[in-house]
Order: sequence, then C-alpha cells, then structure tokens
Amino acid sequence: MAGKELLTVAEAAQVTGLTESIVRARVHPRARDPIPHIRTGSFLRIYAQGLSVWMARHSKGEKGNGPN
Repeated sequence: MAGKELLTVAEAAQVTGLTESIVRARVHPRARDPIPHIRTGSFLRIYAQGLSVWMARHSKGEKGNGPN
C-alpha cells in the first residue's frame, strides 16, 4: 500500500485477505463499520489509510467488531 492513496476492490481484497465480494459488502452503506471508500461514477475506490485503520480495528479481536 506504500505510496498509493486509493486502491481498487481487487487490491483491497489482496491486502486484507478477503474476497472481492466481501470487500464490496463491507463498503455497502448499510454495512456495520464500513471500509472507508469513495464512489466516482461507476468506480469504487478504497482509501488505503482508512483500510489500514479499519484492519487494525478489526484485528484486535474485539467482540462484535469483526468483518461479517
């Protein structure tokens, strides 16, 4: 992620170890604790720094805060 501000869904999936469909589900407006992202037209991009924070928050093993 070094030097790259925005990631594609595929890149975010690779970084997190999740599938692309799970990453897309985690950016849905109704998702609990969604991954920080931006939509520009039909393009969906994930904020790299926001993804790092989201991953740190979910890697602590806090009950009820893990990815669904």
